[in-house]
Amino acid sequence: MAYGHLAECGVDNMPLLPNHHGIELSLLGGFNAYLNGHSVGGFSYNKMRALLAYLVVEREQDHNREALAALLWSNNDPATARGNLRRTLFDLRRVLEVPSGQTMFASGKHTIRYIPGCHVDALVFTGRLSASPENLAKAGQNEEEIIALYKGEFLAGLSLPDSPDFEDWLQIQREAMHRRALALLERLSTQQEQAANYSKALQFALRHTELEPWNEDAHRRVMRLYAMDGQNSAAIVQYEACSRLLKIELGVLPSEETRQLAERIIKGELFIRPELKPDRQTIPQTHSERRQVTVLYCELSLAEIDDPDEVMDLLRTPQASCVAIIRQFSGHIVQTHGGGLLAYFGYPQALENAARRAVQAALAVTREAVPDIEIRAGVHTGLVITGGELAMPDTSGRTSKLAIQLRQSAAHNGVVISQETRAIVDGYFDCASLGVQLFPGLAQPLEIFKVLQESGARTRLDAAAQLTPLAGRNTEIAKLLKLWKSAAQGSRQVVLIQGEAGIGKSRLLLALTQRLANQPHAIRELRCFPEFSQSPFYPLIVMLETILDFVPGDTSKVKFGKLANYLEAHYPAQAPDIVPLLAILL
Repeated sequence: MAYGHLAECGVDNMPLLPNHHGIELSLLGGFNAYLNGHSVGGFSYNKMRALLAYLVVEREQDHNREALAALLWSNNDPATARGNLRRTLFDLRRVLEVPSGQTMFASGKHTIRYIPGCHVDALVFTGRLSASPENLAKAGQNEEEIIALYKGEFLAGLSLPDSPDFEDWLQIQREAMHRRALALLERLSTQQEQAANYSKALQFALRHTELEPWNEDAHRRVMRLYAMDGQNSAAIVQYEACSRLLKIELGVLPSEETRQLAERIIKGELFIRPELKPDRQTIPQTHSERRQVTVLYCELSLAEIDDPDEVMDLLRTPQASCVAIIRQFSGHIVQTHGGGLLAYFGYPQALENAARRAVQAALAVTREAVPDIEIRAGVHTGLVITGGELAMPDTSGRTSKLAIQLRQSAAHNGVVISQETRAIVDGYFDCASLGVQLFPGLAQPLEIFKVLQESGARTRLDAAAQLTPLAGRNTEIAKLLKLWKSAAQGSRQVVLIQGEAGIGKSRLLLALTQRLANQPHAIRELRCFPEFSQSPFYPLIVMLETILDFVPGDTSKVKFGKLANYLEAHYPAQAPDIVPLLAILL
């Protein structure tokens, strides 16, 4: 079932605001239905609302009944799910079609389709005008009415935890509409600011901060507009509110740029309006892409120091070290608040092992802690809807917010991950459950885990608790065993195994080693990783650490002892020359 894009409607054929005639559906900020201006009752359960909203938004196609039943009743057997769908459609007809005399659904033996004909605020809000001069002019006149329709998120308060596919679809709609609201508000605020209408620009800028409270850029815009409007005291109040929010929600201080702006306002310096980009005639309609990412949030804090300037000075060096570590593991950092780092793995480029890299980065970052600095990290994997903006991969902030909340459950210099992340990295890390907890904004409790250390598994085969039997590779295994016998008799052999990712190359080699279990042999693996492309000796270092049985927490002295003991036992003649060289490498 495809549901990746919001439906469009022709705004030029539909009034922007309700006309109080016929059926009107309000899906923004909640769910409400009206008939001739009066509220319609009878929506007694959420799946009635969900089915109606889905058919209305995805109205440009006939929907297979079995697919709809599976979308909303995935926990039921197919026959029961189809029966539930029939009863729900009957209830919708009874509540809407019978009193209005309007046919809203075309249904056949195998399909159901919504027949457009009622006013729907969400469709007007997400509508795209054609690029004619008349429509461009109308867009400029109606943008304020369009943003006024956005009274809150799409179907706010509605949740179907037992219907995960519908929940995914719902998140896509919510994030795409949220993104459009932010784009509209930014455009309208910019337009009014360019026209020196600062009071009106403030209205849109303040709404922007309501929808995206963690966005420091949005708070700075409000501060600047207050100052340009001659309201310096209000600008400082906004700065203080921003500071409190960042401290409470993220555990960080405002950025240096925000603090400098506040200082300029306090000093009453003449503020010169910066050059702004030329006004555009249309709201950009970016292609929204559904993407799974892993979000890492790190909080660096100092105990018993309240002076923000002193805190920033002390955190500057360790924060820079943490930034370098996160980037080494291919993390995309989008925010560096005072004492806080927000990074995405698997964005903007998709990465097969994004979740593993994120947890590795979190552990590496916590090892940067010093006696006076505490570091906590939270990691969560979830869906985001991206529109190509590198600085804003998670517009609605749902996935990011949970990563930020998770760090509050971490001990000093600890890492906490969600059950979604644990399911992906299971086997690569030793974890301990911290129990099931309820987080704001989540309908269901979530089990979270403390990460203790890396398990030592280097591949998904190492990490797997149980492997399925290998089938269909007898010819390849026989050829490898023949080459092994030649090597065992003193004839050097080199084998190249190549093929597309995921076809079982590593699995084939594992099967070979299992066949050799009762024969004398030695296996030495050198593996390359993209995140260490700038470290050419990394594969050799990892191989040596494995051979020498290094474990996390080993001191330099312990590591040196293991190295010296191994080389003296296996290569006594060369050990005096080799030990110093490898000690430097390790």
